[in-house]
Amino acid sequence: MGVTTLKRFLCIGALAFGVAVVGAGAAQASTPNPGPTCGSDQVAVPTPLGVACANGDPGTQSGHVYADGESTNPGAGAGYIGVNSTQGVVGCSQGNYDRSEGADPNATPNHVLLDPSNPSVAPPDPSDPCTPSGP
Repeated sequence: MGVTTLKRFLCIGALAFGVAVVGAGAAQASTPNPGPTCGSDQVAVPTPLGVACANGDPGTQSGHVYADGESTNPGAGAGYIGVNSTQGVVGCSQGNYDRSEGADPNATPNHVLLDPSNPSVAPPDPSDPCTPSGP
């Protein structure tokens, strides 16, 4: 494959990606009840049950990936699950993912399930509001 062919291929791929992102953004903007959102995340996939979001910076090796369910979903589907470079593995059977990852004092903080810098060996507490009550 020549350099010119490779450049054309990359340009067509970038154009197709741009159209897909704009189309997805328009679809998300036209949703009557958007529920949880991905904010300014680089990857945002709205679904009937909530959203899947991702953002990262390879230069600083930081970022996050999470799924956030609609509050009207039954059981744990109303909560969120994710992993980020600040807190580790986070999740709760209710509430929304905090994209500030603890930096915003006004936000409800993410419930940390596993922090690689401070591993917990204790089992989940059944009285914890983030523990699912059942299916």
